[in-house]
Amino acid sequence: MAAAKHMAKPGQRVNSGHEDTRTDIGKRGWKKLAISVVAWFIAVLATAGLLLVGPLPFSDNPILGAAVARFAASLVLIVVLILLGGRSWLRITGSGLVYTFKRAWMLLLIGIVPAGISYFKAATGNGFPADFLPNLGLVALLCIGIGMLEEGLFRGIELNGLLAGLGGWRWGVLAAVFISSIMFGTAHVSQEGITSGAASVQAILKVVQSAMFGIVLCETCMHSRELGSAVIFHALNDFIMLSVSMGLQGTTTASSYVSTDQSTQVMIAYGLMIAVSLWPTIQALRALWSEQQVNRGAFME
Repeated sequence: MAAAKHMAKPGQRVNSGHEDTRTDIGKRGWKKLAISVVAWFIAVLATAGLLLVGPLPFSDNPILGAAVARFAASLVLIVVLILLGGRSWLRITGSGLVYTFKRAWMLLLIGIVPAGISYFKAATGNGFPADFLPNLGLVALLCIGIGMLEEGLFRGIELNGLLAGLGGWRWGVLAAVFISSIMFGTAHVSQEGITSGAASVQAILKVVQSAMFGIVLCETCMHSRELGSAVIFHALNDFIMLSVSMGLQGTTTASSYVSTDQSTQVMIAYGLMIAVSLWPTIQALRALWSEQQVNRGAFME
């Protein structure tokens, strides 16, 4: 008789308590994706404001001002990540660090080779500037801020938001990785500097190279389920290059990645960067295809 109470009426679906809940998960995922998109745009606006206003009190030290602004923006992103449910990714593990450098070490060659040449020329030529070491410390601080900011924005909020909605199947996981990586690449070029066909080619090549960098770090973050290792790798990668331009050469502003004076050399350089990035990117895509058939990200845990 007790069982009769649970008998279904004609056309009524019985919930046995063990049925597949993928539809409910999918609905929650799309809601989380929508919330994440709104949160991402709010975070972008807040970041833009902090990057604009933050350096103003440090007009006598632009590098320090840029670093402080990025740390302030990173704190905003940390709060957003926690509110969205991504607290579990706000950590660093030894295994994640080893995995990240094992997967991505070739990407460091892009900066190590030219930086090594520049340091060799300085050591055997006019020497290092008097303020080299203090500037190097400020550059290191700036690069940590850049790593925290960009990883939090693109691999933290954006990737996990996309995975919440799209990560229920293999192609959706790949779509989330590609979208976040292309957005990351696009953020590295400014439309203001694109004034010619050659500049457009440089911009496209830079987007491709940065997107490949993003794909590799997406895979390492998803494998280790944390952001800390990607932040450290990203900071080291930027430090290798900025230690030359800001530490050695005394430049106080970041590169626009597009040149009007040396367009051919820049295009060749980007071509070489893409060639070096190709194998790590292929490895990352193969790992994503075989290991990440379903991944709803940190926001759905």
